[in-house]
Amino acid sequence: MADFTIIKGDRLPAFAVVLKNSSGAAIDLTARTVNFYMKSGSTTKSGACTITDASNGACEYRWAAGDTTTAAEYNAKFEIVEGDGRVRSAPNYAYLTVSILAEQAK
Repeated sequence: MADFTIIKGDRLPAFAVVLKNSSGAAIDLTARTVNFYMKSGSTTKSGACTITDASNGACEYRWAAGDTTTAAEYNAKFEIVEGDGRVRSAPNYAYLTVSILAEQAK
């Protein structure tokens, strides 16, 4: 089962998450930036996230035009960039799965 599912061409809802460390505690995002990445075959999408509650590790990726144009299963991750430029992936134990479903006829 996918961690997030959206219909091809849709840009809502945003992919909202609480980023956690390997112990299950929320990662404090204060003074950090977060980026989102997903890949399926040769198709790669990425962009900056909006931090919605820094101290509780909450952020969301707001889909940009073109992000959901290809129906497929994607491996995805969030990267937290520390103030000194070091990067940490979340989750750090496996990729998330994003499913973009083909649009059905209306």
